[in-house]
Amino acid sequence: MIRIFTAIAFSISFFSGFAQYYDPGSGIDKLVTEEKGHYTKSPKAVAADDGVDVHHVEASWSITPTERYISGRVRHSLKVKQARNSIDFDLYRTMEITSVKVNGAAVSFSRSGDKISVPGNFLTGFNYTVEFIYSGEPPLRRDEDGFGSFTIATHSGTPIIWTLSEPYGALDWWPCRQNLNDKIDSIDIYIETPPGQVAASNGLLVETDSLGFPFDRLRYHYKHRYPIATYLVAIAVTNYVFHGKTLDLPSGPLLVQNLIYPEDLESPTNVRDLDQLYRFLAMYDSLYTAYPFNKEKYGMAHFGWGGGMEHQTMSFMGNFQYELTAHELAHQWFGDKITCGDWSNIWLNEGFATYSAAMAYNIDSPDLYWQRWKELSMNLVRKQPGGTVFVPSGANVSRIFDSRLTYYKGALVLHMLRWTVGNDVFFRTLRTYLNKPNLQYGFALTDQLRAEFEKSSGRDLKGFFDQWIYKEGFPTYQVQWSNSGGKVEAVIRQTTSHPSVSFFRMDLPLRFKNADHDTIIRAKSDFNGQRYTFLLNFTPDSLIVDPDRWLLMGPAAVFRGEPGSDPQPVLYPNPSKDFLNLWLPGNTGFSETVEVFDQLGRKVDARVLSVQEHMIRLDINNLSEGAYTITLRNAGREEKIRFVKSPGE
Repeated sequence: MIRIFTAIAFSISFFSGFAQYYDPGSGIDKLVTEEKGHYTKSPKAVAADDGVDVHHVEASWSITPTERYISGRVRHSLKVKQARNSIDFDLYRTMEITSVKVNGAAVSFSRSGDKISVPGNFLTGFNYTVEFIYSGEPPLRRDEDGFGSFTIATHSGTPIIWTLSEPYGALDWWPCRQNLNDKIDSIDIYIETPPGQVAASNGLLVETDSLGFPFDRLRYHYKHRYPIATYLVAIAVTNYVFHGKTLDLPSGPLLVQNLIYPEDLESPTNVRDLDQLYRFLAMYDSLYTAYPFNKEKYGMAHFGWGGGMEHQTMSFMGNFQYELTAHELAHQWFGDKITCGDWSNIWLNEGFATYSAAMAYNIDSPDLYWQRWKELSMNLVRKQPGGTVFVPSGANVSRIFDSRLTYYKGALVLHMLRWTVGNDVFFRTLRTYLNKPNLQYGFALTDQLRAEFEKSSGRDLKGFFDQWIYKEGFPTYQVQWSNSGGKVEAVIRQTTSHPSVSFFRMDLPLRFKNADHDTIIRAKSDFNGQRYTFLLNFTPDSLIVDPDRWLLMGPAAVFRGEPGSDPQPVLYPNPSKDFLNLWLPGNTGFSETVEVFDQLGRKVDARVLSVQEHMIRLDINNLSEGAYTITLRNAGREEKIRFVKSPGE
């Protein structure tokens, strides 16, 4: 899922005349800030596994797009793993229940808040049906449950209704079992609506009937025969027009069936954007595994939300721009085929989808947008020094869907994992993971992903996952080096942005070059101040740390000098538009306080963000463009270091 606020202007560019690209850095800072301004209440607890297996749901709903109201009948077919005298279901407390039946017989039920307790003599191994007839106006509870689970709106003056249940909103509009431990094995959805309306939902549209006399209702029947998490069940109704075709993928033919607003169907922009979906489908089908629901369909349905939601086989889309389309499609593999086993592990959905969209840039535009994505994603994550990818227990909805941590840091963790295990092992492991019998069409946790990578790579990756998923921050490197011909001596030091990790153990790419030669060495970094000797077949004149941006890290300081000599203070990056790192080695004698002066000698304010292991991080966002001087003092000794504040993008 991606949430985009419509007030933010996103930059759109074109590459080679064939695809529309969404610039990943444009407006991201505002997006993160605005997201954190919403959704402040604590979330509901997700139900623990209580041994109930729902193997089929038949849902019949009546919808009129001009009315914020739903009525219907929902029948759950299920078994229990252990005998019991009641089963709990979820439905919002103000929704009216007309009747509940167990195996066709009416029963008395009890309600407590949003919980419904249905009594019965439920025996192990037997099949049961639990049927609800209900109706009502779903609640408007955007801040508590997510993003507006049942919404009525208009497009070009035409009414539309849609649902979006992630993470806690399914119970707002239908009686269900809202959890992340049991998928519904299959579902039949019937939607009755007035003539002139078209319904979108999961699975294949197998039948459309006219009802009543003189045919004053239409009924759409969608059949879905793959396991589906409760929050991925969705419906939408408006005057859609069908658009699509049968696509020949590497794994075989696939029906692509999009539902488009009629006023947008002939737009050249929309037609081009829809066409790029076909390329993404072929890309992921080849890169990962066969499209997970290839016996049915994939489609996108317009809706009025500023972003997209990966409803299984039918993503709801605010637009069809490049990165949004690629992201929501990728969720069919990561999020739908394999779903995070709890919301603390949501990065397994969103980090993968974010990185998959980056893979589209990697393949389509390796020299431009792929490089841009890495740069801007890393800049975004480094805006704050801490924060875990793993979502703490009890976090609110804003924290679950934190763009900086869940989406972009999660994606960059995958990028670093790809560097750590190698390209071939990375993609081969993902294919194994997606086809794992106990994971596919089910749920997964981070440790299960780690186990697959450890098995395929033959490496212990506990430390990697611990420092990047469960702990906070990122490293910043200082590399001091000298050379005599092709013999290079170097010492690598590291500071970390957050004390939860004292040292990040990562292989560090070092690029040595001169006018005629260029080589990258993988330096295994095991401890701080580690010394290295590299023997090259040429004399380098420059060193670049991580030239291909594999690692999430602060801007590196690279300086010449014998590794055994006393290093001097280093200020970097310089010029800078937002932040500076001032490294003060312990033997300089300078205090870890600084003063900043403009060109007229006036003292200006540069806020110290953090001080750690002789590293001072300065916020210079408030300074005007131009040249400045940092003054360091110690017992009458003074040193000045100049820097330039560059204009922002």
